[in-house]
This record gives sequence, structure tokens and C-alpha cells, in this order.
Amino acid sequence: MDLNTAEIQGSQVVNTLNCSGLNTPNDTVNCMRNIDPYTVAFALPDSWVNADNENFGLPGPSKAGFNEAGLMMVDGYMIVDSIENSLRDGINPFPLIIGNTQFETDFAPYDTSITNLTTKQDLDNYLNKQFEAWGPTFGSNLADTYYSDEYKLNGSVLVYCGISTDATGFCGTKTLAKIAADSSSYNAPIFLNNVQQWPGNVYPGVDDWNATYAFHSIDLFAACNMWSGFQYFGCGVYTKTTSDEKFGQLMRANWDSFIKYDKPLDIWKEYNEKNGYPVALLGGNDTSKDAYKITIIQGYKDNVCQYYKDNGIYQTFWWS
Repeated sequence: MDLNTAEIQGSQVVNTLNCSGLNTPNDTVNCMRNIDPYTVAFALPDSWVNADNENFGLPGPSKAGFNEAGLMMVDGYMIVDSIENSLRDGINPFPLIIGNTQFETDFAPYDTSITNLTTKQDLDNYLNKQFEAWGPTFGSNLADTYYSDEYKLNGSVLVYCGISTDATGFCGTKTLAKIAADSSSYNAPIFLNNVQQWPGNVYPGVDDWNATYAFHSIDLFAACNMWSGFQYFGCGVYTKTTSDEKFGQLMRANWDSFIKYDKPLDIWKEYNEKNGYPVALLGGNDTSKDAYKITIIQGYKDNVCQYYKDNGIYQTFWWS
């Protein structure tokens, strides 16, 4: 997003909140700061909200992308250059942990009808229709080639969550991490992770959806012991288990080390070419056994991310 577009969209919010036409910019800011946050949230353009919702869904049916309306704010300043150039130029280099959960979408899937895909043929038909613009069997081939383990583990829903998370999330995260890691101007360490821990109990997410996999924010919930922190989003009350507590200890140990020493625990190496671009996989689907587990994988998801890129499922499905 360029500065002109940002100002146009921002001015719509200011007008809606009746904070326009005041004497000074400070008066406008003070006006908005005195407004209830819920009122501000409901004044945001639909495109801002829709972009977030679509990130819990699959690419397609159009190849055009999601036209996400992203704004970068750093220490109170809006960055008007692209996020790639900002990282490449090292405009604000600092040690960074960046990553995703393995199945972000499980927090609130864009299409909850996926629970009706009870057979492999149902899933193939659904994916081929969604990815029809890429070819008549692109969707089923994608699932067979890169997500057969997910299907064997837990069927269609897990495949949906895996594809949507990788294609519209983790592959973008990896790209940004690599831009910073390969830049001579970004002179600070980057650490990349993929959170794979499943909750000990079914998590009562939004819109009556029950999250059971490594869903969006499970790492935050565990580390900060805030399992019911998203009740204001419509989530239910969650009863944590011993494995949830243990996974929280693992997350805190890494975050505490990072805060103190600019690096997580020693097993988790810096993401760079010298180290083979390692990704730390945190936890696993065996909730009690894997809660303390850290697995280091070089080139994690490289093949599927390259496949998405080769087929145009790239930047326009992450940000624009």
C-alpha cells in the first residue's frame, strides 16, 4: 500500500468517527483516542476486515490474490516502502523471532462447511473447484503431492488447514525471514519457527468452531497462560491440561532467553544460509509426549512453497 492509498482509507475512518475538520492533527488524534475501541473497530473499512478473514481460507477461486490492505507501523511511524524493501534495506534491524502455527486456520476457518467433506473424493472435488483457475485437477494434485500425511492423520479438515496456512501464511513468513537473513543491511539475527503443538482439550473457538490442531495463537495462549483471553472474540472458556502447561514452559523458556540474550535456547539456531536456514518445530500432535519437543529442520516447507510460487500463489495472497 502506498501513502496516498493509506491516507484515503484512513480519512474514511476519521470521517466515520466524526474526528475530521478539527484545528490541528493533534486534535484529530486526541479525538480518536477518546473513542471506545469497539466503535473504532466497527469503523474500519470492510476491506481491512475481509483481508484478515480470507487469511483463514484457501487461495482462489481467482488468481488475482486477496488485495490485502496492510499498513506497517514501527515505533509510531508509518513505513511507506514495501515490507520487502524495508527488510532488505535494514531500516530498523533488530533480533527477531518470526513464525506461524502449523494449522493457523483451525482457529476460525473461512469455510466451516469443510466438515462435510467426509471422503477423499469429496475433498478432491472441493479443492479442484476452488483451484479451477489453475487447472481442472490442480487442487487434488496439490493435496496428494504435499498434504497426504495431513489427510492420513485427520482427514479433509487438516488438509484444508494445512494448505490455507502454508499458501497464505507460512510461505510468506519464510520469504520475509529469508529476505532479512540474506540482507547485508539487516545486521541482526532472525529465528524462524513453526508451532506444531495441539491443545490438550478441544478449544472452543469462534462461531461454534472447535479447534483441535496447532491453531492460531496457541503459542501465545500457552506462554502467557491466557487460554480464555479471546472470549471477547466469541471464544468459549478453555480448561487447560498438563500438556498445555508444559508447552507454555517451553515457549517461555525460549522467549525468556531471547529477551535476555537476543537468541532462544541453544538448540534453535539462527535462520541463515550458513546454518542451512533451519526452522524450529515447536511441540507436536502427541500433546503429552511432544509438549517439550523442539525439532530443527533445514529447508522446512521449501518444496511446497516453491510450488506455490511457481504457480503464482505468492505475494498477492500474503500482502499487497
